[in-house]
Amino acid sequence: MDGFGSDFSSGAAGSGKMDPGTIMEQVKVQIAVANAQELLQRMTDKCFKKCVGKPGGSLDNSEQKCIAMCMDRYMDAWNTASRAYNSRLQRRERDLTTQLSAALPVPPENRRKRLWSKVYQARATWQ
Repeated sequence: MDGFGSDFSSGAAGSGKMDPGTIMEQVKVQIAVANAQELLQRMTDKCFKKCVGKPGGSLDNSEQKCIAMCMDRYMDAWNTASRAYNSRLQRRERDLTTQLSAALPVPPENRRKRLWSKVYQARATWQ
């Protein structure tokens, strides 16, 4: 068992094999946890360096306020950057999907439909 509480060796029905989708979800969760831990560590380091002049046994009132405000600003900035990044990724994915679908050949069943629709259109103009 690893530090994130998952066990890749225990599979469905004791077969020792796991569904690839389940493994992928566990990996995604582990990555999210690691990212959250890194974010918290960076935020703590930066705010501590900014707000605490002389480390002691406890934080005075102004240090506590400074750390709280620093962490709020840090999270707000991170959330803004994260939303912008995700939006850019979604736009890029949409653009790539559009480009890819335009570049792919028309499947045979769609070619027949297009051909017959042209035939029917041509017949309509003949009558």
